[in-house]
Amino acid sequence: MRDPGEPDARARAKRQRRQTGTSGRIMQDKVEQSGRGVRRRLAALALTGAMAAGIGLVAGPGGAVKADGTAREYQLVSRDLTRLGSEALQAGDADTARHVLESAVAADPSNAAAFSLMARAYQTTGDEPRARKFYGTALVIDPQETSALGWSGELDLAGNDLTSAQAKLDRLARICGECESYRRLKDMMDDRPGAAAQAADLDRMRGLEGSGG
Repeated sequence: MRDPGEPDARARAKRQRRQTGTSGRIMQDKVEQSGRGVRRRLAALALTGAMAAGIGLVAGPGGAVKADGTAREYQLVSRDLTRLGSEALQAGDADTARHVLESAVAADPSNAAAFSLMARAYQTTGDEPRARKFYGTALVIDPQETSALGWSGELDLAGNDLTSAQAKLDRLARICGECESYRRLKDMMDDRPGAAAQAADLDRMRGLEGSGG
């Protein structure tokens, strides 16, 4: 005998599938629209740089923007590119972010934030060696670059290197207290299986080191 409630259940399931599909398409459209917006702004910035002879900007080898005048021009261009790269990364367009941020570090090789974001873009696409390389570069430039510390700590956790991850968490605590990078890394560490026992072991080891035993 057919359950009288079966047609209603089927209708609800059909509505749910339709709503889920619609939400997915909306999110995809938002990501694509944001990515297109980043590309348009990047093209406008490149055009502005090409036309800005009055401030000494010229296109260098490989299309990198160079400055004939002070380093200030390098920094301004790199800052704008870093912002655009960050927007692309947040929109889920890691490939665009990587290309934009490569230009940012070419314009200003001392831009630690750009190196950190570029490493994150590589990390997002699964290129762990390059991610580690550029996190390292960011931290050489600025040992207090909190994003690089937090994100590279995530890589350490993924590789089961708890000692390095904990060291970076401790550095974050000293640098920025309970900032976003600290909280994110700590939550990931706390959510690991056996995290409580590992934390107890670490505290015990610290106690032994402090007592000289």
